[in-house]
Amino acid sequence: MATDAESFRQVLGILQQAGISLILLLDEFDRVTRSANFGPGFFAYLRSLAGYHNIAFVTSSDHDLLEWCQTEETADSLFFNIFTTVAWDP
Repeated sequence: MATDAESFRQVLGILQQAGISLILLLDEFDRVTRSANFGPGFFAYLRSLAGYHNIAFVTSSDHDLLEWCQTEETADSLFFNIFTTVAWDP
């Protein structure tokens, strides 16, 4: 099985046709926003998944994601406007 972005979209389409929603849990996501390995294209891809498929994202981070983005271009990604921040204070 291929592991590229298009294959993942195909899997999401199959799940959607079966009436299954996917929840993607992303722990320590502030590390992703700071990494040079994940640029604006990656966040645009995730945003497009949310727009076209039954997928929800739940992220956790130690810091506000927009404050920790690697670049201003990343911070301006439409991906981040789909979230609501919930503070956890144990």
